[in-house]
Amino acid sequence: MNYLYGDSTPSQLTANFLEFLRDAIDFAVAVLQADDRIRDGRERAIELKAEAEAETQRLASFIQIVSASIEDAEKGRSESPTARASDRLLELVMDTHSATLKGIRQQLASDLAAIDAEEEAARESCMKALETLLLPHDPPESTAVRAVAADEAGRCAATSVLAAPFGLEWTFEHAVPEKNLWSQPVHIARIAPQLQIQAPQLSGWISKEVKIKPLKLERHLVTELVDDGKKVQVKLRQEGAGFDLDVDLSAETVHAVRIGPADDASAGGFATAPEDVAPLLDIVTKLRAAALELPRQALRNATTGGADFRALPSFQGFVRSLIAMMTPIVEEISKRSLSVTRDELILRRLVADDRREEIFASKATLVAKYAALRGPLRALFAPLGLDDVEASASAPSVKPAEVAAAPIDDEPSIQIEVTPSPLPPPPAPAVPSTPPPLPSTPPPLPSTPPPLPSTPPPLPVPPAPPPPSRPLPPPVPPPHRAESPRSQPLPPLRPLSQTPPPVSARSQPPAPPRTGSSVGPFGSRLKPVTLPPAKPPPKRSAPPPAPPPDHVTIEVTEDEPRAPAGDASSDAAPNVDVEVEVDPEPAVESETEATSENDGESRPSIMGRNEELVSVLKTIAGMMRSGQADEAHGEYARLFADPSFDALRPDEQRQVLRLMVIPKVKSAPSESVLEAHRSAMPKLEALAATPGEAVDYELLGVAQVTLGNVDAAREAFASALAMERAKSPGSELVGTLMKRMSEI
Repeated sequence: MNYLYGDSTPSQLTANFLEFLRDAIDFAVAVLQADDRIRDGRERAIELKAEAEAETQRLASFIQIVSASIEDAEKGRSESPTARASDRLLELVMDTHSATLKGIRQQLASDLAAIDAEEEAARESCMKALETLLLPHDPPESTAVRAVAADEAGRCAATSVLAAPFGLEWTFEHAVPEKNLWSQPVHIARIAPQLQIQAPQLSGWISKEVKIKPLKLERHLVTELVDDGKKVQVKLRQEGAGFDLDVDLSAETVHAVRIGPADDASAGGFATAPEDVAPLLDIVTKLRAAALELPRQALRNATTGGADFRALPSFQGFVRSLIAMMTPIVEEISKRSLSVTRDELILRRLVADDRREEIFASKATLVAKYAALRGPLRALFAPLGLDDVEASASAPSVKPAEVAAAPIDDEPSIQIEVTPSPLPPPPAPAVPSTPPPLPSTPPPLPSTPPPLPSTPPPLPVPPAPPPPSRPLPPPVPPPHRAESPRSQPLPPLRPLSQTPPPVSARSQPPAPPRTGSSVGPFGSRLKPVTLPPAKPPPKRSAPPPAPPPDHVTIEVTEDEPRAPAGDASSDAAPNVDVEVEVDPEPAVESETEATSENDGESRPSIMGRNEELVSVLKTIAGMMRSGQADEAHGEYARLFADPSFDALRPDEQRQVLRLMVIPKVKSAPSESVLEAHRSAMPKLEALAATPGEAVDYELLGVAQVTLGNVDAAREAFASALAMERAKSPGSELVGTLMKRMSEI
């Protein structure tokens, strides 16, 4: 019965091609990896031979110099002790030369023998991989000839010779189970007792003549059966004589030949009686059915293009032929698969009149099988159309105004680039009937970059004139600026558009330097940290509302940990330098106040004090570097539980979550690590839900893997993969997501 395509149209496939495709890709990967090992071994053999030759020449030159020095030295008379010592030294030098040269050659021979053994093992593994592929599968459009032969004692051996259209021919040995008909000598009496047919025989005592008479076959032994799928040949023998039957299965005809001595006039072909055709067809059908039940046991040999498969100089050509054979079939299945995302190959099989069974294979799963190969070898699979290998191998460039954050090896740094959303023009305030008092607070201003740590005391500010009623101009693209050499961006993420909440323009008196243990910016107890007092900004009046900055860069670099002045603690947090740069025009400085319920202390909220968030992250980084992973994840959990974290912009939340979920060095899954991930789950789900980016689903999936939720992780990775493929099928994130799915 043929299989159906995914759209339920009939196909020419008589076997499950998707299973063959999976195993064929596994076979190709194993063979290509073995081919690489063989090539590396041959290159190493050439290098060893060159090194041995160079060492031999160097030894010969050295021996020549030493010998010449001994011979040219003053030795006195030929019978003097010095002359005798010279002769002994020359003998020792010659013996040493011979022994060293022999050692070089022995070492070379040993190394070459080891390389030959490795190559032989690699070729044997290729043969084993081919056997693993072909034992359960026959390639499409392949032919097979099965033969069962019995020796004089009646013991049977079965083989089958197969050939595929892409040039491969191979032979299988079959096992003969005990319960099979062929496990014992097959006499016709076991199949059809008392069977007789009309056959030519010699008759008469004096004048011999050939007549057609009935002849019993029950004592005849079946010595051979050959089945090519269309015709079956059977040999029946008894004491050197017998019959050869040639049966055409489609036409249901039997051609018989009488076998006998050369002088036997009854030997030769004869017409089978019509009444004998049905019994003979029944015997052949039973013998053939029993032969088809014999299971394949081992691959005896295989050839391609007339050459032994095991001895091929390179296996890449064979893999190309195999892929070329499968490509049109895969293309047709892909074209007829009713898959919404076109990421599955689908076949169907009619189970009953009202039931169909669907079989599918994910393209991502198939691509993951050969993803570990080097680029040129991965390109061999490109004709299958499962994925664009070249596009996946090239990494996309980082676009401006995208979020990027990644620590480097020795000096971790965090870089956050934010493109604010355009703000609507502020409404014109109503003109009061009486002039307002001088010390007043202007209306909320647009979002500004993070203010300095402290501001001067509030000054009386006259009311700002209302801005003209016109729409704001579009934001000007920021000028190109080279990134800091100490920063290393992560894969590009597209920032989410979200209007920041308005902030108050009230100022606070400058705060004294903070030293010793204090409450962190998110209500958590952190390690001692010292921050220098900030210089107060120059006195000025509030400028009129201006468009928000087009580019804000906050770069934080971390030096080696050192204890703050006046504190002898050795585990103090590392000093932090904060550089704030705004392009193209500075925004209005503003700051809000927020009160923490923890210890009754008052501190600015994170929306007005982003440098505090940087301080927390760098303190956590210092803990991670010093091996305090549990304490660092405890700070992460408190940070995510703090209400001020929800006030961060989505791109800022994403960067903080990414630092914990996908760190450079993965921490052991302790209870603190799991608790921190559980605290992060609501934040990750909120990012993925509104409006939803592929990278957000990736973070959600990695967190689910850490928590052991494999099904939820697979669902998140699948959503991310579908979104990223729709956006950029050749992006680096597509390859990363496919690898993550294959690992779970």
